[in-house]
Amino acid sequence: MFSIIIFGGSRGIGNVIAEYLISKGHEVSIASRNSKNLDNFKQGIARQKLYVNVIRADITNKRDVARAFKSHEAQWGRIPNVVINCAAVQGPIGNSWVIPVKSWEETVKVNLLGSFFVVRAAIRQMIKTGYGSIVMFSGGGAAYARPNFSAYGVSKSGVLRMVETIAEELKSAGYTNIIINAVAPGAVKTRMTSEVLKAGSKAGEKEIEEAVQVFKSGGTSSEQITNLIDFLIDLQANCGLTGRLIHVREDYKWLIKKFGAKVPEDIGKIRRIPIKVKR
Repeated sequence: MFSIIIFGGSRGIGNVIAEYLISKGHEVSIASRNSKNLDNFKQGIARQKLYVNVIRADITNKRDVARAFKSHEAQWGRIPNVVINCAAVQGPIGNSWVIPVKSWEETVKVNLLGSFFVVRAAIRQMIKTGYGSIVMFSGGGAAYARPNFSAYGVSKSGVLRMVETIAEELKSAGYTNIIINAVAPGAVKTRMTSEVLKAGSKAGEKEIEEAVQVFKSGGTSSEQITNLIDFLIDLQANCGLTGRLIHVREDYKWLIKKFGAKVPEDIGKIRRIPIKVKR
């Protein structure tokens, strides 16, 4: 059984993950800045005769993040060995030279700076036991250009580079049993999908078509997401794989079966393809 904090766990992907992990018998705390969503989630869990610790916390506030870890330890009697961050905002949609600067800044603050606060606090706790798994979330535009979603894409790209960098720092410091990875969830039907449709032409034709398709099909299944979460939080199952971006539809179990703890260095990482000119 794992002891888990999920930031952004009261709705969307975080909600799906939280419900699943609670049903599996893990010790779960969820943190969100929206008190109403927290209350609704707790009531829904109570109707299933299960329990969740809920924490009002804004990840852009270092004190809130620190308080979330204290609340978890007070409730469950131990520090978390799994920390999952699903908290994010999509931000302004449209050409970068037109969208409000303040909204762009706020998106980076939540998605990147907030993620850093969560990761920093998680590691400082996990160092005490020398064990833990941190799971972050990527998104559209993190590994490729996504026109009209610059704030979201730039901030999520930063999260991926942070995951790679901190994974190396942990290894260099000798904390080989503390891992950090990122999930690429694919197209998921969430409030962000609705925001794309509401934005209309500002989002671009390609984005609108994808959003419509996601509403029709439902997008990535809950099972695909929770299967990957199960894999990432279990250091025995993943052989300590760290510093990677893994898509929910990739065959990550085959990767471990083939390579074990020696997965090639560049797999699952952001890399530049060098310019090679034949003379």
